[in-house]
Amino acid sequence: MQKINGISVSSGISISKIKVLEREEEIEEKKGAGIEIEKKRSLEAFENAKNQIENIMSGVDGDEREIFEAHLEMLSDPEVSGTVENYIDNDFTAEYAVYRAKEDLKQIFIDMEDEYFRARANDVEDIMTRVIKNLLGKKAEDMNAEYILVSDELYPSETLEMDFRKIKGIATLRGSKTSHTTILANNFSIPALISLDCRNIYSLDGKLAILDAESQELIVEPDEDVLSSYEKKIEKEREKARGLKEYISKSAVTKSGKKLNVFANIGSEIEAEEADKNGAEGIGLFRSEFLYLGRKNPPDEEEQYRAYKLAVTSMKDRPVIVRTMDIGADKQVGYLELKKEDNPQMGLRGIRLSLAERELFKTQLRALLRASYYGDLRVMLPMVISPKEILETREIIDECLEELKNEKRHFKEFKLGIMIETPAAAIIADELGKYVDFFSIGTNDLVSYTLAIDRTNNEIAHMRDDYHPAIKRLIELTVAGAKKNDIEVGICGAMGADPNMLDFYLDIGLNEVSVAMNKILETKRNIIIHD
Repeated sequence: MQKINGISVSSGISISKIKVLEREEEIEEKKGAGIEIEKKRSLEAFENAKNQIENIMSGVDGDEREIFEAHLEMLSDPEVSGTVENYIDNDFTAEYAVYRAKEDLKQIFIDMEDEYFRARANDVEDIMTRVIKNLLGKKAEDMNAEYILVSDELYPSETLEMDFRKIKGIATLRGSKTSHTTILANNFSIPALISLDCRNIYSLDGKLAILDAESQELIVEPDEDVLSSYEKKIEKEREKARGLKEYISKSAVTKSGKKLNVFANIGSEIEAEEADKNGAEGIGLFRSEFLYLGRKNPPDEEEQYRAYKLAVTSMKDRPVIVRTMDIGADKQVGYLELKKEDNPQMGLRGIRLSLAERELFKTQLRALLRASYYGDLRVMLPMVISPKEILETREIIDECLEELKNEKRHFKEFKLGIMIETPAAAIIADELGKYVDFFSIGTNDLVSYTLAIDRTNNEIAHMRDDYHPAIKRLIELTVAGAKKNDIEVGICGAMGADPNMLDFYLDIGLNEVSVAMNKILETKRNIIIHD
């Protein structure tokens, strides 16, 4: 039994086998042993892949079975095998031929306008990777297995293709309490550790492990007694979760009658449906930038419109606050061809990038205006530090309104708000409040910028102090600025779910906290039972 220490960033306990994330390397371009030999090897690898998928299908049904049926169809598609054979005919190895065919076919799907067909690129990746592993003599992944994901770190773009229903825990060598990994783990209620104290994570692959976020350790190959005790702990956690369900339909009001709305942070329109099921009183942060990541081209107006509309309709007239694309810093996109910055956290990101890429911004605003027609959609601008950025945005919104009117489209004007994430914005909140309808305090960045601590730098993570007096003063300034202008103010950073801050939030008159999905019911309970 081996115990590996880490830092907890998402609560819970999980038991599963470890899967170490292997980032795909390009298959080396090599001449084959002969065209007929390589074609035979390719055919056998395809047949093995079919057999593997058929074995998996015997144990699944419903939607999962339909996915694998689609994979079988692809493996039997003459266009797929034909693309592979074309490369083999040019005297390449079967491995390289399948790899090149995979990339070609993926690109065909990615370039399609229809969202459904673009999503099929992931299916191509799955099936062709399975074929390549067969050719290389590697064991293909059990696509139906659950696992604890272990990696050096997780990048925003690569997580888009992951099935988080299968991930029972996350442990990374790097990361921070406000990193992308942490946000995802909390949104999906997955126990997670960062700063894993392990020199060779690849030695852990395939081993049974317990991830205990409470004791902040990964227990590899536990003995029977330890395993049994943790199974009992997990059952107690499940009982606790069942007990929280009584708060789903309850309003977050203290015993003394103070109301503090509990909203949800989400990264996709699908998560809005989950937020509704989990008792969220609204969406306080829809991270729209996830629509822009992991693709060749930015999402068009129609795709964005459908996503925002689904989120709005899922919440049934409750507020849905969409943050405009917060691209930059740790969330980069290749198609914008942005210059490399020495300090991207303080560079061209958030509203700065949106205003620099005006047509891209217009596309998003048009989609938001159209989706607003179906409910209470509100729009929030990230990284605002002056009225100038708000006024420029309103000019673009006016252009969009005029265009949509001329096109006779259904639309509705939305409330416009800003994130308060820098000391500058907090200090002049009373001035900024004249130009907007609401504030949302992004505490993750506010703490980083105020304390001069890089939220992604693990070496100084221990210096981060959410309770620093300067942070509380800036929050108080922001709330005072909001009240002076008679606008609402909330918190959408990780601090929103901190029970130790609840008295402070209620005292200063905060209107709402927006929290990770797995914190909604616990936060509502803490408010409801508060004296």
